[in-house]
Amino acid sequence: MDGITISTDRIATAGAGVTEVATLLLREIGVMDDLLAAIRSGWQSDSAAPRFAAVMEGYLDQARQLKDALLGQGATLLTTGRRFDEAEQSLTQSMGGAHP
Repeated sequence: MDGITISTDRIATAGAGVTEVATLLLREIGVMDDLLAAIRSGWQSDSAAPRFAAVMEGYLDQARQLKDALLGQGATLLTTGRRFDEAEQSLTQSMGGAHP
């Protein structure tokens, strides 16, 4: 395809970046879990507190799914970058050259 350039470094960098975002999201999920626990222990209500907690749990479940998807994509990109590098090394060696 015209205009598309792929390099092992770009793939690996993208994988590391996606994994970093997932790690940051996991940290935020932990903070939100702690806040939700504090809210649950201090907010006494028959309807508002349980409804709010249920909405927040739904949000956190979605955030966990996103985190898992990001971790999967990051791992796939890192693996792909490694495989591209191995293929480049193999091709270079078979042609008698040195891999950069």
